[in-house]
Amino acid sequence: MTLFLVMSVVFQLMFFEIEISSHDTQQGVVTSLEANREHPRLRLKTDNGNYIVYDESLSHINIGDTLMVRGDVTVPEPNGFFTGFNYDQYLTSINIDGIIYAEAITTVSETFNIYRLRHYAHTYIDNHHPESAPSLKAFILASRSDMDASFYENVQSLGIAHLFAVSGLHVGFMVLALKRMIAPIIKHPPRIDLVLGIFLLGYMFITAFAPSVIRASLMFGLLAINKHLNLNFSALDLVMGLCMVLIVIHPYFIYQVGFQLSFLVSISLILGAGLLKDKSRFQQGFIVSIIAFSASAPIILNMQGSLNVMSIVFNVFYVTVMTVFILPMAYATFFIPWLDSLFGWVMTLFNYSVQWIDHLLSLHVRLIMPQGVLVVFYFMGFIWIFSQRKLQQKLIKASYVITMITVVNLMVLYSPFQSLTMYDVDGDAFLLRDRFNQCNMLIDVGNVDPHNNLANALHAKNVRRLDYVFISHKHRDHYGEYPTISESFTIDKTITNHSQHHYENTWVQCGNIEWFIFPRTRDFGSENDNSMIMKVRFMNQRILFTGDIENQAEADFLERYHVKADWLKVAHHGSITSSSETFIDQVNPSVALVPARRNNRFNHPSDVVIDRFNQRGINVYSLKQYGSVEFFSIGRFQLKKTALTP
Repeated sequence: MTLFLVMSVVFQLMFFEIEISSHDTQQGVVTSLEANREHPRLRLKTDNGNYIVYDESLSHINIGDTLMVRGDVTVPEPNGFFTGFNYDQYLTSINIDGIIYAEAITTVSETFNIYRLRHYAHTYIDNHHPESAPSLKAFILASRSDMDASFYENVQSLGIAHLFAVSGLHVGFMVLALKRMIAPIIKHPPRIDLVLGIFLLGYMFITAFAPSVIRASLMFGLLAINKHLNLNFSALDLVMGLCMVLIVIHPYFIYQVGFQLSFLVSISLILGAGLLKDKSRFQQGFIVSIIAFSASAPIILNMQGSLNVMSIVFNVFYVTVMTVFILPMAYATFFIPWLDSLFGWVMTLFNYSVQWIDHLLSLHVRLIMPQGVLVVFYFMGFIWIFSQRKLQQKLIKASYVITMITVVNLMVLYSPFQSLTMYDVDGDAFLLRDRFNQCNMLIDVGNVDPHNNLANALHAKNVRRLDYVFISHKHRDHYGEYPTISESFTIDKTITNHSQHHYENTWVQCGNIEWFIFPRTRDFGSENDNSMIMKVRFMNQRILFTGDIENQAEADFLERYHVKADWLKVAHHGSITSSSETFIDQVNPSVALVPARRNNRFNHPSDVVIDRFNQRGINVYSLKQYGSVEFFSIGRFQLKKTALTP
């Protein structure tokens, strides 16, 4: 049965396709609304599909309204970074078929429909709990849209973000409270569980079917059925079965971080239940925290690139505070509005404690957990540890897993491979990495990126230090991300085209990388033509980096130098103003690297320029076609991988 379910999931992922309406006008019902975000958005359910709609002002719209929305439907393209966040997969995982940037929105109807129930719940909290509304929405409605962004960053840093996602803790608390309320009225246990099951079905709807709410609510139903029908399934059977059935129903659930964490932690806690026997409550809390921390580690590392090892201790403290104090007060405040000010004050203190502890006591450890086979081995090791009966055996097996992670990180940090990577940034960004971490050079850093894709990509390679950062010229698509890079990494030396004269006309060696900056003899009056031109000898290749020089600077360069190169970084993103036929013939490369990403506003590269390379039999690698491109070698063996399939 398990094999059948797995095959079904794989089949659906391979052949599952989204059909997107090409209509420029969509009519549908608002099923959720986030009007207080920096970029307000709503979710629209139509006959043609489900869409996220962005508009600058949504204050006049309510959940449940029927709208007519005019605007083109778009779908995000796959991320061009090897380890980047795939927004298109995420949208599919939450049943979104496309994005609409609204040109016009018209309200068609405000009549009652089932989605109005969500609106009433949100409106009740907004109107009666002005001071504690963001916290109540998070704890009760599974909505964090109104929470302060900096506070939530601190919560994530501490590793206690799960406390602000409605999960088994929250659902269990509600079920226990409701059970005690209705037990004096309904004496028959199966009927009590039936009433609670109906309540949880409605609650899943009110919370917009958040993954953790689905898991906790359906598990309650399965456990109740298992008990009343004497089916004798174990808790592990039920949670594993529920997980696989949900994935078969909607395979893209596996791309939801909330879904992954909810089931991984639940399964791990069930497997580790034996460790809790004959332990004090404090010891049990500490063991649970260690298990949850270990189970979520690969996912947290993939998201953040580091782990806060102190979160094990923080969770013991904050889970206790949440269970004993915060959650009871939150539910009491929901029903007794005059407690709003008091609860708002309590959450302010909570906020200050999170900020203070995160600032003074956090201990972040940067680790690498490459996604794929290694994660599978990690969880197999996890199960292997729990399968041991004696604590001493568990500790020995755990040491094996820790050793594996340590070895992997050392192998990535001190890799025997040499590599050159062209990253899918807006602009230029090239990383040259020598074997055994002897030298790391970054040539340009791309434009400002709110998602910090370049820094995350370098972290994924376990880059800790940059020996050199070269900025070819002062245009934002070449230096814009420098503040983020300088904050994230130790940089030994930064060289720009305005400071290059200190290093010109001399071969410099960094590990096995040699670089040479060609002297600039005059000011061209153009920042593009004043770009730094440098030659690198690396990976048995001669590589010429040309910044954004145009025809004038190319002609001047050819008059002064007769340079040959195996690989050419194509100037100015493949613009028609660069890469003259004379220049290409003189340099005579076998590989052309074109840093021009998809949908760039200048529509680079020029087809004419690409044809010039193709006509000469030169292999062209463009961000537009391949996304990030990495060449790596060991000895004389050289391989290549690309983030996108052309």
